[in-house]
Amino acid sequence: MKVSRAPLKKLSRRQVALIFGIAGALRREELYKMTLEDINDTGTVLIITIPDSKTHIQRRFTVIAETTQKNRNLIEIYRKYKPQRPKTVKSNHFFLQFRNGNCKTQVVGINTFSKIPSIVAKYLSLPNPDHYTGHAFRRSPASLLVDSGGDLIQLKKHGGWKSNAVAEGYVDESIQNKMDCANKIFTG
Repeated sequence: MKVSRAPLKKLSRRQVALIFGIAGALRREELYKMTLEDINDTGTVLIITIPDSKTHIQRRFTVIAETTQKNRNLIEIYRKYKPQRPKTVKSNHFFLQFRNGNCKTQVVGINTFSKIPSIVAKYLSLPNPDHYTGHAFRRSPASLLVDSGGDLIQLKKHGGWKSNAVAEGYVDESIQNKMDCANKIFTG
């Protein structure tokens, strides 16, 4: 899923959730529970801590300023979303609802995060957009990491998986790995 085609003003919350979800291989629950204190903006990188995950292991991930494609500054998208937060909000949840262009004090619900991949897939005119669920936040970065040459250890650390079984499934399904194997077989 590409972030760069979505209009910033309309989709900033979705864009930030998409960026964080993919950068951290997050579950919808982890996006829902994310607080202001979990995000450290160092100026050149965002360091995000997931204090309590499904596996009860604290994880950290980073978001870098620019991607290699289209030079999109991902930190600026975050920085444009964060100040829209009303000063009167009592909750320290990071993601808040927007209605009629204004940020409200209501926290974004867990099911809203599940719908974001489908909404983005529809926006990008991808086939079968309803097949994109909240699990795409976990699956997409795992596939991207493996396809770009990441190994099993990197994958396990990134996704917070304890066992090899789940991580190996992503490696086994990687088309890039299958192409690399075919290349080694046929070209020596």
